[in-house]
Amino acid sequence: MISHLVFDLDGTLVPSNDVKRDAFFACVEGIDGAGEIIASMLDADPTRDRYRVFGELVARLPASGDADVLIARYSTLCHERIVALLKEGVTDALLDLLRGQGLTLHLSSGTPRDALLAMMRETGFDRHFADINGSPSAKADTLRSIMQKHGLEASQLAVIGDGDSDAEAATAVDCAFLRVADDASELYGQPADAGCAFLGRHLDLASREAA
Repeated sequence: MISHLVFDLDGTLVPSNDVKRDAFFACVEGIDGAGEIIASMLDADPTRDRYRVFGELVARLPASGDADVLIARYSTLCHERIVALLKEGVTDALLDLLRGQGLTLHLSSGTPRDALLAMMRETGFDRHFADINGSPSAKADTLRSIMQKHGLEASQLAVIGDGDSDAEAATAVDCAFLRVADDASELYGQPADAGCAFLGRHLDLASREAA
């Protein structure tokens, strides 16, 4: 039975996929041609991170400024907006309920780890997770590390996420995967017991009262 859950963040625990995409355009507002270049990059590959997007933008359009400045601006915008979403939702209560049932929770996101840690600490969400993992670590490598650290078989682990990268990581280690809608609607904004019931319907959870 599954005793460890690995959650993605964006589009899974919080509806922040649009927030992160919109932040790219907010950072280059008023710079002629920059928005069009970013749109073409994201349309071709929505998984591009802030470093690739702004690095390529500046290479193609030097008038857009300094890539490091744009990255810092983007990071600040995302931090502020995602922290606000985390504070508004009831995901905190869901994670408390899952932990109270004896499940061990982990976080694995494509967000840079330092930025991820900062958001989790500011909101107090860091208390929920046995470990918090972000880029540049690959998600499959994160799962292997979790399994080794906790002595887990694949049957004891499940990944909950909205994207192909989450599904591919789960496939790589042969553990369970549950795809949620990319607006996080199955978990975010739901009462804690409803979110817990959703997970229980789709996963063989080793749910039990904590000692």
